[in-house]
Amino acid sequence: MNPLTRPFLVGLEADARADPALSAALAIGGRFGQRVVALHAAPAAPLLWAAAEGVSASPVLEPEVIEALRKRIEARIAPRIAAAGSVAFELKVVTAQPTVALVEAARELGAGIVFLGPRRERSRIDFGSTARAVLARAPGCVWVQREEPTDVRTILCGVDLSPTSLHALEIARDLARAFHARVDVLSAFPPPEMAWIGVDEAALPPLWDVEALRRAAQKDLDKAVADFDWRDVEHAVEFVEGEPAHALLERHTRNDLVVLGTHGRSRLAAFLLGSVAYAVLREASRPVLVVRDPT
Repeated sequence: MNPLTRPFLVGLEADARADPALSAALAIGGRFGQRVVALHAAPAAPLLWAAAEGVSASPVLEPEVIEALRKRIEARIAPRIAAAGSVAFELKVVTAQPTVALVEAARELGAGIVFLGPRRERSRIDFGSTARAVLARAPGCVWVQREEPTDVRTILCGVDLSPTSLHALEIARDLARAFHARVDVLSAFPPPEMAWIGVDEAALPPLWDVEALRRAAQKDLDKAVADFDWRDVEHAVEFVEGEPAHALLERHTRNDLVVLGTHGRSRLAAFLLGSVAYAVLREASRPVLVVRDPT
């Protein structure tokens, strides 16, 4: 199912760090007539901290605390809601661990996209404690918005011809139609030393076969793009040799949004399960929409 035809969920922080994600969700929701639900999950004080501070160790915050949080967040985001016009919007404030609350809310809502703000800088902790969990467990896709949204004029879509990447291309196309934007399709052919990771060296084909594989991959891409239903959306195609995440990151600042899937179509892709998506989420300065397997 197309995630653009289902409600959107936004994870909000107590501060304004994730507020640009709300603006992005409202902008997309306005274009596609979707309801936007914002969720702030306020974890209760851990038991040891609570005892040290002399406060209640209850796992649920008092109603007056929740209401105060709600009013503070409502006041802060009010200008963004007003600017969105007639988009249906709801704010929820709960006591829970944020990742758990987001996943549960996404499932309950049937959210097509979960919009998140940038990660907090934490040394020695890999990006995505929230984004990874949401992407792995929630029913929809994940959109990470680091800065205030800008007009979407060009969309970079990473394609490896897997069903997931072609589904991502459909979503990129639909977004481009809504914003009168162009889609730049990028497909990266892994270099030989990467393509044969984990393969018995005795089973490797002659080196000249690599060039044949490259030509075949480009031919498959050209056919897939030619057969794709573009619905009059302007598009361009680039086929390069290189590591996919590096290729996307190297080009993504020329675009206003990056769209890509989570899986590839080969044993190599299984070995790199999700690594391209996570690398782009971690390093990209532009908004990134990661699309789940449609099945």
